Amino acid sequence: MARFSFLVQHDPATGNLRLAENNLRPSMRKFAIGNYELLILGHPIVDGVRNDLSVRAAFVRASGLADFALSLDGGFLILLHN
Repeated sequence: MARFSFLVQHDPATGNLRLAENNLRPSMRKFAIGNYELLILGHPIVDGVRNDLSVRAAFVRASGLADFALSLDGGFLILLHN
């Protein structure tokens, strides 16, 4: 059985977010969208397609976080940082 780990650290003084990962498959992907950073772990699915650019596009066109979350399916963790 494959083992993996990840650790999220947030420094409230600087606002920096750091994610350390070990043996994640697929590895974490990052997208900068305006003032936000979208960190994707796992396999989110949008409209039946497992594609990171589809996830980015769903975030951009969503009217809010609830709409964005409802547009996703699959096994994943998404961190949104501003």
